[in-house]
Amino acid sequence: VAIYFSFGEYAQEIKDAIDYSWIKDGVKYEIVPEIITKKEIKNGELKNYDVLIIPGESRIYFDAIDKKWKDEIKKFVSDGNGYIGICGGANIASPRFLGIANITINDDQWQEWQYLWKANWSHGGVPLKVYIPYSDNPIFKGFYGSYRNIRYWGGAGMTGNITPIAIFAEEPCEIAPLHYWIWLGKWIPWKNITTDIKGRYAAAVTKYGNGKVILFSPHPEKDTFIDGHIEELPVHPGLTPFTWFMYN
Repeated sequence: VAIYFSFGEYAQEIKDAIDYSWIKDGVKYEIVPEIITKKEIKNGELKNYDVLIIPGESRIYFDAIDKKWKDEIKKFVSDGNGYIGICGGANIASPRFLGIANITINDDQWQEWQYLWKANWSHGGVPLKVYIPYSDNPIFKGFYGSYRNIRYWGGAGMTGNITPIAIFAEEPCEIAPLHYWIWLGKWIPWKNITTDIKGRYAAAVTKYGNGKVILFSPHPEKDTFIDGHIEELPVHPGLTPFTWFMYN
């Protein structure tokens, strides 16, 4: 499994999460994760792997401008390999970028993305319930008809000609409300941030050519929790041009 590194710690978190093996009927199966760079993809090194994972990094939207990078990924998947996109990695599978999934994404900068822009990476990420519908895909086998809890950092609600394997069962702004703030002698909440992804796909599968594409809007690689609460706090207290309210 090749895990794409653009910048930040995201690739390493996924590598730690999937470094895994299991034994069935006396046969040992092992996932061997390695981190791959943009240069290595453009040099054709995806041929050494079976699956490419692209995490939710902001720079990948700029990487997707590079035709050679896009063409190598599209050929890799079309030839029969796998693609897993998480958050931004799911968004760039859409027709506007890579074009390997016929999806429409609902991901507004002033709505859903605020759960990313305002997040403390280690302590942000709202735990959201997703509903697991029945499907022929085995990823959630044993959980059909139930709910799972996955951390959310501003990903899209997806729709389109794809098979849903998880559906957002909660609205981020309802279970973990965030605000825009204004200075009136002190910092006070100005207005609510609104999201509208409940009922849309949180995870889905499709095919591109002979390959498989799996898309996660939330972050299945991150540890999750229950019974938490939201704290909003200024990163730089006081009236400065750089005051920005974050959340834990």
